[in-house]
Amino acid sequence: MIFLYYINLISFIGLIILSMIDPFFGVLLLIPFAFLQVISSLILKTDNSISLKSQKLVSIYFYSIFFWVALMILTSFFNLEFAYNIITFLPILIAVYFMIITYLIYKENCNER
Repeated sequence: MIFLYYINLISFIGLIILSMIDPFFGVLLLIPFAFLQVISSLILKTDNSISLKSQKLVSIYFYSIFFWVALMILTSFFNLEFAYNIITFLPILIAVYFMIITYLIYKENCNER
């Protein structure tokens, strides 16, 4: 699990730096970063060595992804212009939340040793 934390941390820092340099390429990097996080979360969800609290946090991560996708679908069908800012900012918040989850799992594994 330490490996997942470091991979996500390096990817997230790269995403933030690239977003500051050029926002367009930062958004493009967000797509593979999101796939990396979803794959990492699936690995965490199937791992039985992490605590039940961490499993619940990963479940909340999945719910937030489903909420974001549902918000995108509703916005596209009903042309909700006020939700465009939420749709653009929410993936970064979800990424930060996942970084917090991986950090907590990392600390949990370090305390067990």
